[in-house]
Amino acid sequence: MFSVGEMEKHAYKLAETLLSQYIKPLSYILEVGCGDGEFLKSFLYKRKDLKAMCIDPHQFNHIEYGITFYKGTAETVIELEETFHIIFTIMSLHHFIDIEAFFVASNARLIKGGKIIVIDWKKGIDTGIPEKYFSLDEIETVMKKTNFAIEEKKEEKFHFYLVGSKEEI
Repeated sequence: MFSVGEMEKHAYKLAETLLSQYIKPLSYILEVGCGDGEFLKSFLYKRKDLKAMCIDPHQFNHIEYGITFYKGTAETVIELEETFHIIFTIMSLHHFIDIEAFFVASNARLIKGGKIIVIDWKKGIDTGIPEKYFSLDEIETVMKKTNFAIEEKKEEKFHFYLVGSKEEI
């Protein structure tokens, strides 16, 4: 039996691996559903060549550790003026009000060739909190519907992940 903390550590390690694989120097990245920004702070400590923003409804607008924090929901990504090389979310989809609106907004805020990285709890996983989690297939369907080409996907023990790129229409 694994604790929720151990399962979360696994997701953050996976996020670090995927970001490192797709990120280029001087990239501008956005974490959606960042909470207190701890993951992003830790990641940027190792990658000082990046510019980052994080959006969460429980934040307030400020700059800390070189990260611009923005108060907003996943669906309000469309309201940001900036464009990003990578938009990512870790274990947050179940908090989003409208996941399709999030993917539409993300597509609008990514540069040409930009990537979206989604890491989330597997449907049916027991985290001790009764929440609705999605399956990899459900998220893949929404991503394709919102003009993302799936580059990589995998289902692991606790999580699944997808990497998509912005398709030009």
